[in-house]
Amino acid sequence: MPMFPASPDAVPVGKWLERHHVVHKEKRSGKTYHAFVQGGYPLVGPDPKASYDVEVDIPLGPVILQLRGSIDTSTLEADIGLYVKVPFLPAITLGEFKGNLRDGITISVNVPGILEGSVTLYISNDNWLHIKFTLNIFGLEIPDLPLFPIP
Repeated sequence: MPMFPASPDAVPVGKWLERHHVVHKEKRSGKTYHAFVQGGYPLVGPDPKASYDVEVDIPLGPVILQLRGSIDTSTLEADIGLYVKVPFLPAITLGEFKGNLRDGITISVNVPGILEGSVTLYISNDNWLHIKFTLNIFGLEIPDLPLFPIP
């Protein structure tokens, strides 16, 4: 018998990655970027379909950018925090995306020695949430990344 038997409700890792892992290959440089996306409608509340919870992790070199918050699916108003996670340290708050995603929401970020510039969240014409970077993370240039389709 295994030391830690799997829960009968456990989702196999491969199936979880199929549903939550976005891979984007940048055409110019050929570099590959990954995002791990979780989200969904709250299970309880007065109108559970009005708000879509968002939890995204984007590994970029030695740091992980994190998005945590919600999107009102009827108006596309967002209230999403942006954080950077450095190994062995707690996540550092970079800012809040508040506004309408159709217009795009941009925040400026500056963590000396780690990253500086701006980050924009917006909805593309095909109804996907995108994140666009105009920032320097340890010298990396990161392209516009599609994250997930808005339900």
